[in-house]
Amino acid sequence: EHFKNKGSLVKVENRKLDPAYDVYMALYQQLTGDENLEAFRQFQPEFFDLIVVDECHRGSADENSQWRRILDYFKGAIHIGMTATPKETEDISNRHYFGDSIYTYSLKQGIDDGFLAPYKVLRIGIDKDLEGYIPEQGKIDIYGQEVEQRVYTSKDFDRKIIIDQRTMEVARKITDYLKSTDRYSKTIVFCVDQEHADRMRMALVNENADMCAIDSRYVMRITSDDKVGKEQLDHFADNGSKYPTIVTTSELLSTGVDIQMCKVIVLDQMINSMTKFKQIIGRGTRLVWDRDKRYFSILDFRKATLLFSDPEFDGTATSVYIGDGDDDVLPEEPPTEGDPGEEEDNGKKYRVNDVTAKIISEIELIYGPDGKLIINHSENLKQLIAAVYPTFEDFKKDWMSSDKKTIINNLEEQGVDFSRLKEKIGEDVDLYDIIAMSAYGIDATLKSERISHVMDSEFYIQLKPHVKEVVDDLFAVYQKLDVFEIENIQVFKLKRFEKNGGFIPTVKKIGGKQKYNDLIKTIVHILYEE
Repeated sequence: EHFKNKGSLVKVENRKLDPAYDVYMALYQQLTGDENLEAFRQFQPEFFDLIVVDECHRGSADENSQWRRILDYFKGAIHIGMTATPKETEDISNRHYFGDSIYTYSLKQGIDDGFLAPYKVLRIGIDKDLEGYIPEQGKIDIYGQEVEQRVYTSKDFDRKIIIDQRTMEVARKITDYLKSTDRYSKTIVFCVDQEHADRMRMALVNENADMCAIDSRYVMRITSDDKVGKEQLDHFADNGSKYPTIVTTSELLSTGVDIQMCKVIVLDQMINSMTKFKQIIGRGTRLVWDRDKRYFSILDFRKATLLFSDPEFDGTATSVYIGDGDDDVLPEEPPTEGDPGEEEDNGKKYRVNDVTAKIISEIELIYGPDGKLIINHSENLKQLIAAVYPTFEDFKKDWMSSDKKTIINNLEEQGVDFSRLKEKIGEDVDLYDIIAMSAYGIDATLKSERISHVMDSEFYIQLKPHVKEVVDDLFAVYQKLDVFEIENIQVFKLKRFEKNGGFIPTVKKIGGKQKYNDLIKTIVHILYEE
């Protein structure tokens, strides 16, 4: 679209090269072939002035690749390599060929500049993943095999042992999330292998029977061995098409596919390659303003998003060191899409349908404007606060005797996001009650009820009228904001107190700074007394 003369561009097809054009789009495969019939040799070596290699971490970085012959043939041209995931192994090096990066642009920059979609992460813990599963002695699976007795952990599930209840829990959680947000959010579920993707599809069909009754394409599997699913790939990528809505896959959609309206990425496979992780996350980073695609969500069942905290994820784009071998071949995963691979147990896989599995923790991480992940979640909130205050009594003692703003700041440093908690719970209760309710299960008291309790006290009744007038204004501030706002005498600089003449006249009206401190101390004591 950036070229005024569209007729000067051509896509190379059928291995035919016409010298009448200025810009050629081609796959390596369209230019190579038998050494005596290599299509690129239809042009003289000096024909091109510029060659741009997209995804240059792939074959072009491999000295032994037949594709390198194309670049060597047109060595007189300027070669520019572009990739989001530069690669350095013993045999493959972007830097050896293209040199050091001359320009880098990080995901954080793209989000901050408004070119890429920000994301939030829901990291979900299933008991068997977090605690491990040890089958009882002599356990027989649904195939009649005796299950090897050892500890099975997250990396084993769906590769060496299948727990049907775990699959159903994942499908249920995905469905619940879409029900709470938008059931037509395009969703990609990354599974361990093609067989896992098929079981996940069935579990999701069962959980979404109502939607599948409207259109059977609501949930589909798109893998290399599924002809029917692959035929729906273009529809899935179409911004204007509702269906398919939820797609299960293993490797096929991790790269090279532009699903602009993908709003949810589900990770139910182990990911140890930073390259692969970046590629998968990239499926959701497209912004589509005219269709209200402003951000995307990641549901992580395997702790893959721990890679976000790795400096390599959003550091300077120099090299991603992943050791020997191809980035799509991980020791913990099948070698390729469509080849389940063989291991020391000859690929034996157990399957049990009488073992329970349940979600026991959920952690929500929000990517903030400063690039920091802000933790906010319900299940783990108690643990965060307990790290500072093991019991409610510990918390209340500090609340009554210490600077409350400092308490809030300390808890926020631990990862508690009070702004989102207040958004979730509401402004009618103060932070004391939000903490008591969220961390210790104690019923909250409304701010208005606490104020009424003070007004009914003998202390308030005996206040002089001019002092009571100021206290009533302080209650209004507390009702709108929070208690620590009225503990600071600077509160009298608010516009509300201009009727008294401003800061100094209001302090004098209350009897001076010490009188104010004593007054607030008593009010706070009555506010929170049992």
